[in-house]
Amino acid sequence: MGSKKEAVILFADIIGCSQISNALTIQVYADFLKQFHSACRDSFDIIQKIPELTLKEPSECEFYVKGDECCVFLHKTENNMKEIEWAIRFALALQLNWLVSQHNIENARKCILPVGVGIGIHQGLVYYDKFQGDKESSEGYCINLTKRIEGTSREGQTSKIYISEQVYSKLENVMRLKARFTKPIILEKQLKGINTAIQVRELEEADRNLFKTPAREISKKDIDQLKFCAIALPNTKWLKLLIQFISVDDDVILGYLKDIRRNIIDNLGINHWLNDAEYQMNQKNYPQARKYIEEALNISSKGENFDVDTSAITRTTTLFSRWYFEQGSFQESIDWARVAIKRDRFYLPAYYYLIESLYKTKQYKECRYLTAEIKGLNVSYVLPNGISKGYFWFKDAEMLCELHNKEYKNDVIISLKKAIELDNKLLGHIEQNKHLTKGLAADELLELKN
Repeated sequence: MGSKKEAVILFADIIGCSQISNALTIQVYADFLKQFHSACRDSFDIIQKIPELTLKEPSECEFYVKGDECCVFLHKTENNMKEIEWAIRFALALQLNWLVSQHNIENARKCILPVGVGIGIHQGLVYYDKFQGDKESSEGYCINLTKRIEGTSREGQTSKIYISEQVYSKLENVMRLKARFTKPIILEKQLKGINTAIQVRELEEADRNLFKTPAREISKKDIDQLKFCAIALPNTKWLKLLIQFISVDDDVILGYLKDIRRNIIDNLGINHWLNDAEYQMNQKNYPQARKYIEEALNISSKGENFDVDTSAITRTTTLFSRWYFEQGSFQESIDWARVAIKRDRFYLPAYYYLIESLYKTKQYKECRYLTAEIKGLNVSYVLPNGISKGYFWFKDAEMLCELHNKEYKNDVIISLKKAIELDNKLLGHIEQNKHLTKGLAADELLELKN
């Protein structure tokens, strides 16, 4: 028999996960999600080990993690004070454990801001019953509302932890919860399925005692790199706050600027010049773009002494390849692309300019050799101009046609099918390509469309 219950509800979701999934291979994306699941479970275990907050599963606490989403239902035990503190401390623990995930640490090494998590917390009535099979679970309007609050939390300015006004009104009774929230935020956008105006508040600051040490160990070198991101990049107030709770050594926290390694500074400098160079090239301002690439190359040349990140050097040489390619100097583009690939044989942007330059100079056999090799690589780089990995299968088919060998026909069809499977937008390019359509029968073209 089901029953009504007062519950505190929490939803957490990875910010920008759709774009991330498009940029990663299936295997790499699966590993990315596993890291998120681990961060959620570690955070759950950390809070459950606090004696005064421990809740029984599933009668008092329902915990789910699926895909890029985490959901917690905390059923009222006395007056919901315990559940509210549990939810907020779990949100803080999750932010911290996700910050030190492998994916975010690797981003920090490249001076890229960590991927964030949006979190929404609300309370209200749920109906607890067996909705599917023998397993009991909660359903109700307030669950939908919490999910909508979480969806808007990614627009937050600091923690991206949003709590409803109902939750905030109970906080003054939670004596241990020393935290500061923003003034009420009226959600202006119409929330899907919600007809009433909703007020929320964003968590701005939290007392150090509310945090627990992350479950995953992190080296001092990686802590320094996270700290440098927090200082060098904009809108990182909350990141700076989170970093303070990674280390228990106050001297490290206060003095971390003094011992940041030179290579981190150099990597940031390289990326700064390369970002400017890419912008200028997109604006077709090639002389200025060339100056910026040369500035990055000057820093890269010190790599032997300062251990400059290989990826920064690879990106520099790839941009030189692009610069020459867009200037029509295809042999120079080939030379720079090969330098980049020598540094990192999995860096697809360099392969893109190498293959296109080889194609322009009619070096079809080498071009085909490269496309055949790349098809088997397990890589996650984003290609230039939004190009997908299906491009390499498309190019492989194009090279086979250029070689004018009828024995390759089956291989052409296989490559084109795979290209469309990876990116159906390529179908339009296939239909417009005379070399490809000339060698295929009408029924074969129709099969590709279907």
